[in-house]
Order: sequence, then C-alpha cells, then structure tokens
Amino acid sequence: MCLILIYGIMKPSVFVDKSNFDYGEISRKKINIGNVIIENKGIFDLKIKNIESCCGLKVYLDNKKILKRGEKQKISFIYNSSEVSYGRFNKTITINTNDFVKKSIVIPVTGVVIEKKEKLSEF
Repeated sequence: MCLILIYGIMKPSVFVDKSNFDYGEISRKKINIGNVIIENKGIFDLKIKNIESCCGLKVYLDNKKILKRGEKQKISFIYNSSEVSYGRFNKTITINTNDFVKKSIVIPVTGVVIEKKEKLSEF
C-alpha cells in the first residue's frame, strides 16, 4: 500500500497550455498553423504515446516523446482551408500519455472559413 501511495504522488502529470484552440475567421485556400504546449508537471517521465487528429488536421511533434520533470514540448497542427467549403468547422486533437489521471486529453480545434473580401480600389 505504501508503494502505491508513493507512486501515486510521484507519477507523471500532463499539463496543456490551452484547453481548446480557435482559429477564428480564416480565409479559404490558406494553410493555417496552430500549436499547444504540453508540459510534465509530475516527478516521473511523461510519455507521449501517440497523438490522434480528425481528418483535415495534420499534427506535428518533434521526435521528443518522453518529457522529464518540468520539460515542455510544442505540438503543432495545420488546417488546410483550401480543401473545405465555407462555414464553421470543429475538429479535435487527442493526446494519449502515461498520466494515470489524464490518459487522454482532447483539445477541440474550431474556426470559421470565410470568403475573403477583395478591397475595392478608390478612384
């Protein structure tokens, strides 16, 4: 029982700087980049097992998949609005780790694809 208590205190602990990501209004036919920062606030190593994303959202992670205590890692993602129609979109990124409390963290990624208005030249 003592080992379980100690391990529970000294476990890895995942922290993500954003609980969601909103691109806001974006123009069609653009490459839109976003990112979140993941941090290990625990004692033991935090292992990023894998990252899943919805179609239309590509995720990039540096080769570093094990974070020591206090280390941070940027997770970047790209939404290509040239492949979609106009309107609101809702996607998700799921980060799976070895944190016993938060094994999976789901981050909603939202925005609105709008038609870019051309400026009229003044005479």
